[in-house]
Amino acid sequence: MIKFFRKIRLNLLSKGNTSKYFKYAIGEIILVVIGILIALQINNWNESKKEQAQLNGYLKNISKNIKSDIKNLTMIKNFRDSSRLGSKEFLKLTESPQLIAEDLHYFTSTYLFKYNSLFDVYFKSDKSGFEALKNSGYLNKIQETELETKIYNYYNIVAEIGEEEKSLNNFIEEMEYDMFKSGIVLQYINVLKAINKQPTEAHLKKAHELMNFPAFKGANFRVSRLKKIMSSYENAIDAASETVDLIAEMVPENH
Repeated sequence: MIKFFRKIRLNLLSKGNTSKYFKYAIGEIILVVIGILIALQINNWNESKKEQAQLNGYLKNISKNIKSDIKNLTMIKNFRDSSRLGSKEFLKLTESPQLIAEDLHYFTSTYLFKYNSLFDVYFKSDKSGFEALKNSGYLNKIQETELETKIYNYYNIVAEIGEEEKSLNNFIEEMEYDMFKSGIVLQYINVLKAINKQPTEAHLKKAHELMNFPAFKGANFRVSRLKKIMSSYENAIDAASETVDLIAEMVPENH
């Protein structure tokens, strides 16, 4: 195209038609400018597409992390719930006038060895995808959007769970330390073994006495009142599910 205009330009100059020459020269410049603008637009479009693909990759990783969190949250929520029921069962036994072998067996087989109130349990969220997004410089691409709000809301709830679990576990550890220091744990294990072999009145009375030890009873009392942290687990699962669903809408699986 440029060669064509040059040829015309030379012909016009040779004929001395200056006015037409300038018109064609301007037309040639306009074509060149348009070509440059189109090239810039294509380059910008390619860069935008590349950046969107990278952002989608970060969002997919966040979604993957949160899906894993949902599984872990559900597991720990179920554990806490069963542990809470076990502690209520424990307190019933301590408050009964005397310990019945069948009731003790039900408690130990159903709760004690699976959902012990003394177990140290923490939820650990996988934040690697979100941290990678923040470090990438692409976080600004979702600023002031519904997705940004949901992501931060979810991780804020996760932080609250961390504080609640820390408070709970610290209290349980203090009770456990008091029990070990007083030799209650070992005595309780030994008397349970003895009851398993032969549930005598003396053995049952000893077990009942040990279960009423203040720290042992205190730990179970605290776990039996797990309302706030259970609510936090449920809120986290709901917030996580909403975030995953929104990312799925924004980033289809085939992208």
